[in-house]
Amino acid sequence: MPDDQSLAQALATRGYAVSPVPWGSDLSGYSLSVFRSCSDYPEDIVAFSSWLDEIETSNFPVLNSPEVVRDNADKGYLVKLAARGLPTIPTVRLAPGEELASLDLMGLFPGQPVVIKPAVATRGMHAVLASSLEDARSGTEMLKTQPMLVQPYMPEIREGEISFVFFNGEFSHAVVKTPAAHDFRVQPRHGGSRSPYNPDMGLVREALHILKHAVPVMPCYARVDGLVHKKKLLLMELELIEPCVFLSSCRHAADRFGEAVHAAVATRPHLREVERYDRARNLTP
Repeated sequence: MPDDQSLAQALATRGYAVSPVPWGSDLSGYSLSVFRSCSDYPEDIVAFSSWLDEIETSNFPVLNSPEVVRDNADKGYLVKLAARGLPTIPTVRLAPGEELASLDLMGLFPGQPVVIKPAVATRGMHAVLASSLEDARSGTEMLKTQPMLVQPYMPEIREGEISFVFFNGEFSHAVVKTPAAHDFRVQPRHGGSRSPYNPDMGLVREALHILKHAVPVMPCYARVDGLVHKKKLLLMELELIEPCVFLSSCRHAADRFGEAVHAAVATRPHLREVERYDRARNLTP
């Protein structure tokens, strides 16, 4: 993706040769892979999961790890995080084939419009804002074949969804994403816009708290998306697979990302072989 080209340059300045490889490929000719532009994985989540299994079995070094990626693919993780006391948007996950009518979907959060969306999806795909039984019918149809999430519509989205970007647990920068006047989704493909954002440090600490308590090991890169509700940050999504991290919105972001990858090679046990291998090829300065 264009936003990641600056990351490739940042890694090149550190002595790494960088090339894009589609997920599902044989990675044996490489020494490290960083998940970036694989947002089509929901289209074949079974094949994607099998590929993750192969990577994990072979101990091939990737960032973020297969364990982290696998756990993050189904947004039902929001239910698990809420059960652990983390502040999230209220979420109900429904299993595929679960017998629920449109009326039942609307009744999960009585008196409120609801957002219905696939549990495994990217870029706001197939998300529906339902304020009537007719609106909810499409969600009921999708539920026949795939897991779904139902959440109350949060009017704070009009003020913007904040994305906090972290590299190796260190806050880098943030952007605010706002939907178009006629929509509720913040992605550019749906008319949304984004701009650099200078968050209150209290919100940064809340985002970091969520991140630290949501994962067993701090990932190389992470994006914490949330809304401010009653002066508190509520998690909307924790993006750990292929999030856009808005490198062009912050002057030093690409360099920070490159340094995080380089540091991960040096400090994480399962990546140390990469450093030795690259030094043998004179790739590491």
